[in-house]
Order: sequence, then C-alpha cells, then structure tokens
Amino acid sequence: MEYKLLNIFYFLCLSLHMASGAVTTFILMPINLLIKKGTKTHRRIGIATVWLLLCLTISSFCLLLNPLFPNRFAIVSQKHHWESFFSATFYEPVFFLWLDIITLYMLVTAIRIWSRISAIKMNKNIPYPKLGITLALALSTSSIFFIVVGFIDLAHDHPFASTFISMGIYLLVLIGIDIWTFSPKRHKILLDWGWALHGTKMLFIWHGLITAYIVRLNISFALINKIFPLTTVAMWIISYLVFYPYWKSQQRNRGL
Repeated sequence: MEYKLLNIFYFLCLSLHMASGAVTTFILMPINLLIKKGTKTHRRIGIATVWLLLCLTISSFCLLLNPLFPNRFAIVSQKHHWESFFSATFYEPVFFLWLDIITLYMLVTAIRIWSRISAIKMNKNIPYPKLGITLALALSTSSIFFIVVGFIDLAHDHPFASTFISMGIYLLVLIGIDIWTFSPKRHKILLDWGWALHGTKMLFIWHGLITAYIVRLNISFALINKIFPLTTVAMWIISYLVFYPYWKSQQRNRGL
C-alpha cells in the first residue's frame, strides 16, 4: 500500500513537473519575450509564468524526496545514456537541488526588481528581503560546492566539469551584483539597468529549461558542454536587444 501511494505521488509530481515546464518553456516565455514589455498582457503572462515555475520547482523537490527517485532516475539515466554524467552519484540529488535553488533565486529576485525600483521612485527605504537573503545564502553555498566539484571532476575529464565551474562563478558574481545594488548609492544604477537584470534572469531560467529538454534528446554531453557557453552569450545578446528598446521608451516617457 505504501509503495502504491509513493508510486502515485511520484507520477503526479512528475506529470506536474513536465507539464508546467513544457507550458512555460514553449508557450509563455516565448510569447512574453516577443510582445511589448510593461503591458497588461506582459504582466498577466508573467504572473502565470511565476506560478508555473513555482509548480516546476516544488514538484522537482517532491520528486527528490520520494524514496522511489534513485531507482526511477537510474532507469531514465540508462535510457538517455546519462551514466557518465552522474558517475559520482553522491552529488546527484544535490545537483537537482542546485537547479531548484537557481530557479527560485532567479525568479524571486527578477520579480522583486520592479518593486525595488517602485520603492526608489517613491523615496522609500528598501529593506533586505529575508527570502532573498536565504536564497542568496543557499545559492552561494551550493554554487561554491559545485565549483569545487567541477575542479575535482576536471581531473577525471568529466564532460560537464567546466560548466559546473563557469556557472558557479557566474552565479556568485550575479549574487554579488544583487547585493551591491541594495546600497543607496547604487539606486540610480538599478533605475537605469534594472530591466537588464530582470531580463537576464528570466532568460537564464528559459535557457536552463531549454537545456533540460535538449538533454533528453540523447545529445552527447560533450557537445552540450561545448555549445553551453555559446548559448549563454546568445542569451545576453537577446536580453540586450529585446529589453533595451523598452528601457529607451521608458527613458523618453520620463523625459530623460
């Protein structure tokens, strides 16, 4: 009976995880990327995206806690030839937990940028958010862990070792920028470049979701590791090209 309940719960969480990921990746995020920014439609789709991403991360966490996860994931790994990637199985669950923390951090801080900008415009104090600090600590700790793991795996020619290192360093830099912008002296920078932070973080999430689907296409990890830096640079370029016109229009509206 207990196994049956765990099996049903696993299936429900997996279905929710895949459905919320698919709708967000292939419908909501592309639409919000292409439509005019700052409109009611953009905000409504953004709210739907937030809820679906929360469903995605919560269902992922529930899958990790399920006792059936190791065996089920071992079967999936064999099917998709992922054994080499997770050869060091002691950090396999931690890797997925890292992805959940990354998603939550990017989502929460990307959305909060607008409330911070609004508070600056109204000359209100901006307190350090407890949730943001908690997520920053969790992301910093897990990122440092994977930087260390990356250097260890580099000696064994692990296909994703360099990605662990580069992404870990990138995330630490981003956390540093977020904390840096909380200084009152940096408020003008946040007003001028908050759009870039918001856009970059949401595109980072989208980039990660697309990568997750690509991994399921049985493409070799060696190839993914080579193209990952290129797609990351492309993400920055798209962020600039898509969000810069919106920022310029806002500057004109403010008479700047």
